[in-house]
Amino acid sequence: MNKFEKNGYLVIKNFIDVKKYYKPMLKNLQKGIHDTQCPKSLALYGDKFMLELLEKCLPLMEKHTGLSLFKTYAYCRLYFKDEELKRHTDRPACEISATLCIGYKDKNWPILIKDYNGKEISVKLEPGDALLYHGCDMEHWREINKYSTEHVQVFLHYVDQNGMYADHKDDAYSK
Repeated sequence: MNKFEKNGYLVIKNFIDVKKYYKPMLKNLQKGIHDTQCPKSLALYGDKFMLELLEKCLPLMEKHTGLSLFKTYAYCRLYFKDEELKRHTDRPACEISATLCIGYKDKNWPILIKDYNGKEISVKLEPGDALLYHGCDMEHWREINKYSTEHVQVFLHYVDQNGMYADHKDDAYSK
């Protein structure tokens, strides 16, 4: 059993170089929506940069999880000060997920995750770092943002090709 399967999550430092993505994604996010999960923030589904990352990260995700994966979708959020991401688990299309830090201003704002042993883990991701996790099983959240005036995260979602959510590949939620 690999570390990802044992704990339900895995932190990968320097998962991918994201320097070229920060400014264009920040610009595209200005056209984003306010979703119900984080109404103070701006969010965007599947623009060309996110889809590029979804594709580019697939072999890395498979390597680190030990699974054969299908892509489902990518989502990006620009969080602002005083935002909060409530404790939650994700829908089936997010069976195997990565939250990838693209960049932030000011201080690093941690994400929290509850592992399979019930332990709450606080993770600070630097640009290019990723938190891989079982999105449907692992509770994850962010407490009120008192750290960063702008924090860009991309969420890359996949399903196990041999798993019970394989039919969610190429998710239509964002279409």
